Amino acid sequence: MLRYYYTLRQLKFYQIYYRLIKKIKRYKSFLLLFLNLKKKKIKLGNNLKFNNYFFLKKNKSYLGKNKFIFLNKENTIDINFFPDTKIQDKLWIYNLNYFDFLNSNNDNILKDEYITFINKWIKNNSKLNIENDPYPLSLRIVNWIKWSLKNDYYDKKFLNSLYIQTLYLNQNLEYDLMGNHLFANIKALIFSGIYFDDDKINNIFDKSIKLLESQLTEQINEDGSHCELSPMYHSIILEDLIDIYYIFKIYNYKNSHLLSSLEIKILLMLNWLENMSFNNDLFFFNDTCNEIANNFNELHKYANNLKLNYSLNLKKNKYIYFLPNSGFVNLKLNDIRIIFDTGNIGYNLNPGHAHADCLSLELVLFSQKLFVNSGISTYENSNLRFFQRSTKSHNTVSVDNKNSSDIWSSFRVSLRAEPIKKKLTINKFKNSFFLTAAILSKNFSNNQIIHERQISVYSNSITIKDTINGKYKSAKSYFYLHPKIQIINYNKIKIDDIVISLISKNSEMKFIKSKWYPKFNYEINNNCLVLETLGNSCELTLKW
Repeated sequence: MLRYYYTLRQLKFYQIYYRLIKKIKRYKSFLLLFLNLKKKKIKLGNNLKFNNYFFLKKNKSYLGKNKFIFLNKENTIDINFFPDTKIQDKLWIYNLNYFDFLNSNNDNILKDEYITFINKWIKNNSKLNIENDPYPLSLRIVNWIKWSLKNDYYDKKFLNSLYIQTLYLNQNLEYDLMGNHLFANIKALIFSGIYFDDDKINNIFDKSIKLLESQLTEQINEDGSHCELSPMYHSIILEDLIDIYYIFKIYNYKNSHLLSSLEIKILLMLNWLENMSFNNDLFFFNDTCNEIANNFNELHKYANNLKLNYSLNLKKNKYIYFLPNSGFVNLKLNDIRIIFDTGNIGYNLNPGHAHADCLSLELVLFSQKLFVNSGISTYENSNLRFFQRSTKSHNTVSVDNKNSSDIWSSFRVSLRAEPIKKKLTINKFKNSFFLTAAILSKNFSNNQIIHERQISVYSNSITIKDTINGKYKSAKSYFYLHPKIQIINYNKIKIDDIVISLISKNSEMKFIKSKWYPKFNYEINNNCLVLETLGNSCELTLKW
């Protein structure tokens, strides 16, 4: 019961309320709209002409002959029953119902096939299944509108279905989940509000504008981070904002204050994402992996095409940036680059994409990732999902084999580690950096553990010192090596031809076999360096 209490205590009352009523509300609105609403004459908005089509392309996911690939898994569907596929993988079915494939690199070649998929979906959509969950519904509305505008496709059945889906979404916004889900809902209503033109849709559009204004403040922090502190979801939300800005420009929308707010938030988010990217890959904090969201270069180019000019900031050989709202420190000293997480676990109103990864770090040395957090490959409620969210799958310390925050189920967190702000120090000298941060973790017996991490960075060495205070039996520091890193012996590793010595203090050091999860349904063998403390602190020094 305590776990449920600490999970629910951070939520707003309206989140719990919408959670309780949403199934009844969804069923009622589905009956009224999808099954009973009579077809009507649909009026489209004006000024919906593209001089240039700048929306980003989606990854190719349709392989032909009714075969699709999502999340690195291929399946062939029976077109006659689409969208009912009999496939049990919920996330794969979600991706199928996003209809991203309409706007992929092979969209022009397959227009007739895509029309068949759309018509089959409309014909067979007679059950309240997951294809009508608000999140896939939101992405589908946007993809259908983008594709329709590009291909001048305005079939009556298509327009009627899109109209009904918009009304249904408006009655089932995800106020219970908030975060990226609600943002996706808002974006879909905005796109529909511009695409259609009648009093009901116009009222929905006005509502969506107010929601957008409130959520820009609620979800986008002053340091440019998205509130869920996941570089992957940050990238998705950033693309959403640029899409909204673009369609406002096409529509010639006249809200200068909102357009200015969007410009500011987009530029701030680009800055944060630049800090959290390396060679177009993301640093793996919270629910993050590659090949789900568009990368920094693609988003940067997209923004610049719309005259949202962002100048790159990370060109120097020496810098240190602190992103205060999200708590990340990004430092570079010659061939060294470190991303250090000193902040909170994530979004209080929904930490479903949060990991117990406080005080973890990722390290790049000589243009090669060296220490990497483990990443994610699944959202299924499984031992693997639990491990990937756990403290010991990240480059930090696990005390008594427990998590610094109490993650549970696939998307739940109860007790949460808290940063000790007065411990945070960042010192910069001519040829060195010194960082210190600490967190306080509690368990259900109110036992308190303080973990303090100090990082000393010099031109040819790095020292990471972990100190644990509180009642505990054991503590282990984990450092996961990128798969390209070679082990020479028990205290030496190699990046290309550069040998790095590993020196431990107050600990027993060993390598163990492990896995790295850089994308969904995919894993690579790697190695993990484990330091078991012999006192209340341990040190690891890398020297070359």
